[in-house]
Amino acid sequence: MITEFFRDAAINMSKKQPIMVEQILRAAPILEMLPMEQSSHGLWHKYEEGEEVQGASLVDANSPLPEMYSRTGLKQIDLNILGGIQYCPSDTADEFGGAANYFNRKQGRIFAKTGQDAEKSILYNNFRKFAIDNQLAGIDADYGPRAYDAGGSGSANFSMIAVKFMPQEITGLYDAKRGSGFLMDMMRIGGGDLTFYEDSNGNKIPAYAVLYKTRVGIMLANARYVSAICNIDIDTTPLTPDLPTASQIDDLLAGIEADSSDTFLYMHPRLKTALNAYKAAALQTLVETENFKRTFTAWNGIPMIGSYNFLNGTEITVSGL
Repeated sequence: MITEFFRDAAINMSKKQPIMVEQILRAAPILEMLPMEQSSHGLWHKYEEGEEVQGASLVDANSPLPEMYSRTGLKQIDLNILGGIQYCPSDTADEFGGAANYFNRKQGRIFAKTGQDAEKSILYNNFRKFAIDNQLAGIDADYGPRAYDAGGSGSANFSMIAVKFMPQEITGLYDAKRGSGFLMDMMRIGGGDLTFYEDSNGNKIPAYAVLYKTRVGIMLANARYVSAICNIDIDTTPLTPDLPTASQIDDLLAGIEADSSDTFLYMHPRLKTALNAYKAAALQTLVETENFKRTFTAWNGIPMIGSYNFLNGTEITVSGL
């Protein structure tokens, strides 16, 4: 059961500056609803990964009972540092009435881009890569493909990712031991005094600087609960689009034991719109029909979440699926 989303954890960590949460999540809908858990040891997280389980068995009367056991392996993953350094040249600081005013003015756009980039990295470097790597390695193939091929070619493709979040297996992680009261720690480099940075030509420019940093991670401890459909080409020129079939999407969800309480379908809004064809084909219009609604927001009860942080039809074909 999902008990805490990224927004919840972020607000708890940013009680001194809640506007920061809104700025980071402004254009990151998937990050906003990412289930989160506290890491076990701050910057790193230890967890048990199930390797072999034996339960009870039916036996004849007066027969020996089998041993019951659950053998696990202890593993560790490190959280990532999400952060960066922002500079304000001294002359610019004078124009803005001080470096603090400059940083406050620019903070909204910078944090919004931070949220977008973080979400894109989670989608491609964590979920999608996890599904593709497991498919190519043949991991958990008994439950169905971890990554499907929709048939597209070239470099004009989209992907659809299905994730079933499970406590201690498939979830986001955050360091709750920081105790700073901020989602992203802010530190004035040099105590807020003038420092120097090098421009693209190697020139040293006097400036003020601040460092932003937080610790987050993604735990992917069960290949069974992440899957994807790749090589989706929604372009109708010159041939028919290479959309995933309805059966593929059904199988995608069945393969991860999808449930509306903990499972999400992620995709670019253009792909989400292209899937409207499946609904439109089943709709009928009557004489009194005035509003022909082709859109839908869930597939068999599983929420479909669109994000512009997916590549907009520029994914390179994934081979070998």
